[in-house]
Amino acid sequence: MASVRENITANVATACAAISTAGGYDNDIPGGVQRFLQTGLNVSTVPTIVVQFDSESKSLGPSDQYTCDLTIGIDIWAVHDTSTVTGSTWTLIDSLVTDVEKALNLDNSRGGYAHDSEISTVSPFRLSEGMPFVGATIQMSVTYAHQAGDPEVIR
Repeated sequence: MASVRENITANVATACAAISTAGGYDNDIPGGVQRFLQTGLNVSTVPTIVVQFDSESKSLGPSDQYTCDLTIGIDIWAVHDTSTVTGSTWTLIDSLVTDVEKALNLDNSRGGYAHDSEISTVSPFRLSEGMPFVGATIQMSVTYAHQAGDPEVIR
């Protein structure tokens, strides 16, 4: 059985995987959604979304539970092909970020595992001329609780 933290992170990845023009979004994500792998990620096809656990703080109580504040990072990787996408590079990135925000805001309970979740920051990758990739990192803050003796049991 997975921890509540893992179930929330998996839910974020699933929400991002639903992004497609056929689903009413402005973009397709041909590179798919990946979870962080120590052996490496494949961003050869873009846009690609990478979902990863960033940090978590915990406090004991009330009762027999830990109340947790989880931060999940969502990296959006892209390449601005000016022959197919007109306008500034930020316009491309903003369009992708907006789609991810829409997808994540459909269910703030993260499939019933969280008390609440919200997007806390959006930070573009350092934009400089000649970079092979551009993109942004979205940080999502999630509040949830689990049983003090078992992080797999939601409270």
